Amino acid sequence: LGKVATRRGTAGGGKILQVLFDSTATQVEITGTAQTATGLSIAITPSATSSKIAIFANISSILKKDGDTNVNLNLTRGGSGISNFGAALADSGSTAYNSVAGQGISYLDSPSSTSELTYAVTFGKGNASGAARVQQSSGMSTMIVMEIGA
Repeated sequence: LGKVATRRGTAGGGKILQVLFDSTATQVEITGTAQTATGLSIAITPSATSSKIAIFANISSILKKDGDTNVNLNLTRGGSGISNFGAALADSGSTAYNSVAGQGISYLDSPSSTSELTYAVTFGKGNASGAARVQQSSGMSTMIVMEIGA
């Protein structure tokens, strides 16, 4: 009772090599369905191909209005989607105004690259009806990107 297994040895890898931060409070509104920049974007150049990249982001004040639609959020690397981390957000099943306080993501990427990589968060709508916003009323969205050594 009360025993805790311990493991002894030399720790290897897992060192944080870089930490980068971005934030925005600029409201962005869309009426189409195309994925659109939220304003969060960070470029990082990994120091080794074995490095992992940890991405943490929080998108604030998400809403849809004037149509029966919803909002989706995507994490991209180099413009290509790598994670859909918010699907059908603010969906009320009606044309009513509906909002979500925020949506977060934690993602661990293994890009196997030493070239500059740009991570960004985009958003879109489920259909052409109505409009969608992020950072409504200047809500603050944030993003942290970290390189973790192998």
